[in-house]
Amino acid sequence: HKSRDTMGSTSTNKKKRTKRPGFLPKAKERRHELYARQEKERLERVAKNEEKNKAKIEQLAPVVLKEEKQVLKQPAKSSVMIRVRALHKLLRQIQVLDKKKEEGVILNDAQESKLSRMDAVMDELEELQNVKEPEEEEETIAE
Repeated sequence: HKSRDTMGSTSTNKKKRTKRPGFLPKAKERRHELYARQEKERLERVAKNEEKNKAKIEQLAPVVLKEEKQVLKQPAKSSVMIRVRALHKLLRQIQVLDKKKEEGVILNDAQESKLSRMDAVMDELEELQNVKEPEEEEETIAE
């Protein structure tokens, strides 16, 4: 018959349990530092991509003549001026689409139809600029 002391009792050794070998202090701090570093790297990648896209857009942007720049900077006073500005914008979009097509990008039907309107847009723009010039001459004569 065993004594009561040994029956069902735990070890008499009252040492504290050692921590597991994989335990590393300050895990939360390291995890937060890791997240902060990853976010910083992500933001750097985003900024780099934005710069790259900006350079692409500048490269694709058509060269605008000085006369066109002056027309675009003037406030739209008449319906003719509004239409000229709209045609310039459409022409820039068509030129961008043309560059994309040359690079081998597949365009959808709407883009193809816009691209096919280039000649009509150029003709209308020339016609409106010819109409606009006599109006300006009349204004200068009236003054």
